Amino acid sequence: MIVITDHSVAKGFVSDVYGKESILYTIDKPNNGVDVNKYYNNLNYNTQEKEFAVKHNIPIEKIRGGTPIDKEGNYKGYTDLNPEHPNYNYLKKSQNENK
Repeated sequence: MIVITDHSVAKGFVSDVYGKESILYTIDKPNNGVDVNKYYNNLNYNTQEKEFAVKHNIPIEKIRGGTPIDKEGNYKGYTDLNPEHPNYNYLKKSQNENK
């Protein structure tokens, strides 16, 4: 499993690097997240990414949902929202309004 947190990077990464279907997870930055670019003083080769690292795990309530992406980097359907996220009802309502 690959976790990609930046929608603008996801399509290219899945099609060019990973090369098979994946899931784009949308998450809120956990309290224990560390900004990778800040930590490495922007020496990371992927400074365009909003990347952070987490020790151990990402708490379930920080995951908004996951969207399937095909191997060409195209979205496949709608985001499967996480009912454990504190704003689930708002996100669900918003998703329904945009269908």
